[in-house]
Amino acid sequence: SRYQHFDTLSHRGHTARADWLWAVRRELTGDVGYAEQENLASFANIQGTTPDIVKTRQTWLNVAWLVTPSWRAHTALTAGDARHGDPARRINDLEAASAEVGLSYVTASENRIGVAARYEEGRSPHSVVLQGIDFDNAYKQASIGAQTRWVITGHSRLDGRVDYTKRDYEQFQNRNYSGPTARVTYTWTPTGKTTIATTLYRDVAPLEDIQSRFVLTTGVNI
Repeated sequence: SRYQHFDTLSHRGHTARADWLWAVRRELTGDVGYAEQENLASFANIQGTTPDIVKTRQTWLNVAWLVTPSWRAHTALTAGDARHGDPARRINDLEAASAEVGLSYVTASENRIGVAARYEEGRSPHSVVLQGIDFDNAYKQASIGAQTRWVITGHSRLDGRVDYTKRDYEQFQNRNYSGPTARVTYTWTPTGKTTIATTLYRDVAPLEDIQSRFVLTTGVNI
C-alpha cells in the first residue's frame, strides 16, 4: 500500500493461507492449516503517523467424528501469535493457544444443533515493568454455549453460535470481562470453485491499552 500523504506509512503487506482437508473414513474428517498476515495496524490504534506493521500467524487442527448417524463430536486446537513492528507497541504482542470440544445432534438433512466449550490462554512474549509490576498481559478465557447449522439449500447454509464468555487477566483485573459473545456466518457456494462467506460477530478482542477495562468488537467480514 502506498500513501500520497504521510508516505512513511507506505508498506508491503501480504496474506497467505494453506488448509489441508483430510478424511480417514466418512465418519472421521477434519482439516489442518496455517495462516499468516502482515499489514499496517488499524489507524484507530496507531493514532499518529508512526507506522506499526503487525504480523499475525495461526495454526489449527479440527477433527470431527460422526459417532452415530445422529451425533457428531468435534474438537479444535489453535495456536497463534501477533508481533508489532513499532517498538513502542510491542507490549501488545501476543501469544495464544486454545482448545475446544463439542457435541451436536445431526438431522438427515445435515442440519445440526449442539453445545461446545472452549478454553484459551494468552500472554505477551515480552515482560516489562509497568507501574512497579512485572507485566506480561497474561489472561485465561473460557466459554460455553450453543451452536447450530441450518442447510438452507444445496448451495447455502447458515452457521450460528452464542456463548457465555469469561476472560480473567492475571494483572490489572479491572479489565476482566464476562458476558455474551456471538457469531453468525452465511456461506454461499454458487459453483464448485467459488465460496462466499459473510460473518457477523461480537467477540472479546485483544486489548490495545491496559487502561481500558475490556474491548468488545462487533463487525462484518466477507
